[in-house]
Amino acid sequence: MSRTLPKPSTARFVLTSITAAAVFYAPTTAFAGSSESARAVMQRYIAIQGGAGAGTGAVAGAATTSAGSQAGVLATNARATVARYNEQRQSMQALQSAARAAAQAAASSVPNGLGAGGLLIAPGATVGSALWTGAQLPTQQVADGLTTVTVDQNDSQALLTWQNFNIGRETK
Repeated sequence: MSRTLPKPSTARFVLTSITAAAVFYAPTTAFAGSSESARAVMQRYIAIQGGAGAGTGAVAGAATTSAGSQAGVLATNARATVARYNEQRQSMQALQSAARAAAQAAASSVPNGLGAGGLLIAPGATVGSALWTGAQLPTQQVADGLTTVTVDQNDSQALLTWQNFNIGRETK
């Protein structure tokens, strides 16, 4: 007896796990168009997979092969995505290293520390003025060729006004 199944306008699938790496799928319209029938077939399939072992039949073997090949495709796609990500990350790191090396090799006209051309407080900025609130005036120390500029903030909010805010290569 031949039976014609209705053509679905959209495919519906029942998903369930077979193994950690594979997924079995079946169009629900293949089971008399009813999701209840599909669920019953899936439950029977799961019972067969769990207990019968070698006697599962050709359909179960084909489903496992299909699910296994689908899992293989997914794994291949995931590996390709990770490889592309790693190539992009390595490319970005190389660009950053090149930019860092070029910046360190280039001559700098910015002086280190506090002063004209470097870090220069705005004229009229004093502690407690409208131009400098919530922090002490900056201090600087020079040691081992590095200039350290420190601003001690003494309030939860600070407003600091600078005439120049250029940081020299050896300023931290």
